Amino acid sequence: MGARTLTVVIAEHGAWPGEDDPALALLGPLLAAWPRPEELPRIERRTLAQVLDAEKRPAGPMLVLAHPGASEGDVQGLVAAVRRRQACGVVLVHEGLAVLRAVEDGGVLVESCRAPARELARTLFGLLRREADVEEVEHELRHQRISSGGLVGQMTQWHQEMHLAATVQRELLPRELPEVEGLDCGVFFRPVGYVSGDIYDVTRLPDGRVAFFVADAVGHGVPAALLTMVIGQNLVRTHQVQGRTVVTDPGQALNRLNASLCSRQFHSPRFATGVYGVIDPVSGRVQLAGAGHPPPLRLGSDRVERVELDGPLLGVFPDAEFVTTEFTLEPGESLVMYSDGFETVFPLPGVSGTEARKPNREFIRHFADLMVPGDDGFALSESMRRLGVLLDAQSGSLHQADDLTALVIGRSPVAATSRRGLAKAA
Repeated sequence: MGARTLTVVIAEHGAWPGEDDPALALLGPLLAAWPRPEELPRIERRTLAQVLDAEKRPAGPMLVLAHPGASEGDVQGLVAAVRRRQACGVVLVHEGLAVLRAVEDGGVLVESCRAPARELARTLFGLLRREADVEEVEHELRHQRISSGGLVGQMTQWHQEMHLAATVQRELLPRELPEVEGLDCGVFFRPVGYVSGDIYDVTRLPDGRVAFFVADAVGHGVPAALLTMVIGQNLVRTHQVQGRTVVTDPGQALNRLNASLCSRQFHSPRFATGVYGVIDPVSGRVQLAGAGHPPPLRLGSDRVERVELDGPLLGVFPDAEFVTTEFTLEPGESLVMYSDGFETVFPLPGVSGTEARKPNREFIRHFADLMVPGDDGFALSESMRRLGVLLDAQSGSLHQADDLTALVIGRSPVAATSRRGLAKAA
């Protein structure tokens, strides 16, 4: 073990009576009583001003000699000065001020200058031994500060990139849903993180019909969000037949999308579920195809029906076939496409704990309460707002488990449609 440094400080408050060098007079007996003569410390003399002005804390513990005439306030100042330098040590005071041990703080002791040299030597010896641990802690702290500084920079950059990714994804989604006579469309979109593994779209087609789409990529975060971009770019809504633009049958559209996804060589499994449909706003005729997605809901004043669709996951089986289902959405009914995150957000009545987070169909009841129109027509924007309020009131809503997306296509009641037509004519 190499020699460690003991910093000796004379705190001058006037001349020292009868002593040319009080530190030298003290150090002789102190070093003679040192517990391990082979570990005698290296002595470094400093004035108090030098210690306070130094950029670094002292290399070892401090032995501070207060003037015999120092007041209690002076001694308190010395203790505070040692602590400001993040140092440990002993402040020696006149025997009459020994009662000032009450001001001892942390690793700073207040002792009488008449204390036995053996006791003082053992105290300083222990503090010197402790200095190795202090230096190790300081070394670790320096490395942690350097590491944390780099980590903070990386986290800041990551947050900025994720905010940008969320902005890009939002820009790829419809800014506004189209306004179509006889229909009302609403959407609820809430990612679990910065970006979502869900995607939705509502588009007017060249023949006057409206195409709508909801998909849910496996997983969360950036990988799932990137897959939604691939899905959105590869969904073919129309195609050319002998120079004419023809609306693609929903089943055929999913066939083409699935073939495109299967042709891509992903390094890990990447698949998605989805629902794609087309509706005629005049007749209400719906063509709908699904790919492993939760069944859409057909809601009316006296109807809550799950529209079962036959189709496997997207991006798994290259030769998969997707079948188109047809039905008529009657005036006053709505069609709800949603991601499976809703299956866990509403607990069953009387259920708590982990059981409350198990998938269930309680959400269907809430959808039916919110998304069925009245006689005055739809107000789906208000329904989506109320859905958000309802979700916020659920236990655990601050720790949402999955992305949430609900797309609603509503057919206005006949009375409301007629009134709008009369208003336009007037």
